[in-house]
Amino acid sequence: MISAAGSGPGSFPPSRTFWLFLSQVLDETGCCREALRRFKSWLFLEEGKTISPNTAAYCKARAKLCPGELKQANRRLVNKIEKACPWLWHGRRVTVVDGSGLSMPDTPENQSAWPQSKRTKPGCGFPVMRVCALFSLATGAMAGLAHGSLQVHERTLYRTLWRLLRKGDVVLGDRGFCAFADFYLLSQKGVDCVMRKNGRRQNSRVIRRLGKNDQIVEWSKSGVCPKWLAPKAWLGLPETIMVREVKVNV
Repeated sequence: MISAAGSGPGSFPPSRTFWLFLSQVLDETGCCREALRRFKSWLFLEEGKTISPNTAAYCKARAKLCPGELKQANRRLVNKIEKACPWLWHGRRVTVVDGSGLSMPDTPENQSAWPQSKRTKPGCGFPVMRVCALFSLATGAMAGLAHGSLQVHERTLYRTLWRLLRKGDVVLGDRGFCAFADFYLLSQKGVDCVMRKNGRRQNSRVIRRLGKNDQIVEWSKSGVCPKWLAPKAWLGLPETIMVREVKVNV
């Protein structure tokens, strides 16, 4: 016997909506209609019920998912993955940092919260959210995410995630995260950085050569205080720091 389940809120409780939304994100098409089609097939096979192919109820349920609960689910998942895969590099946890941008639906609210690039002509383009995330090198699990408007630099978002780093961690990143103040302040937390050298850094000198393409260099602090750092804190930083510089061919 087949019964009609309709397509109202009762068909999409939060837990079911979460898994349905996750399947949609992982699907290469990423469309609501395809996610609902799979759900209809599952519902028919498991419960002998059918629902309307209209995606409106599912979309409304998805919009009601609580961001706080999603973050909690992510944190529980990351903790379980870390326990299941306790891989360390020379006894140290390696965390990858990277940034990107997300195109948002073109609505007045999104344009206000996530304004598009100033170089884009009016009426063209979409609102853009800038994101920065920390990942486990061992498992690929996302440990933390920060977001802001396109005018917020990736390094600014990155610093809001420092609270997730532990003493002994190694942060792996590209040249966009390679900065004097960041290297020093993280070293005070017991965190080391492995990053591609920023091409703008020219004021460094060789202190000691350790081998071919391997040397200790001295970085000098620039005369300009970063916008994110208080002048008093900037003055409190040392004038130079020692950094190991390794050249490799990729």
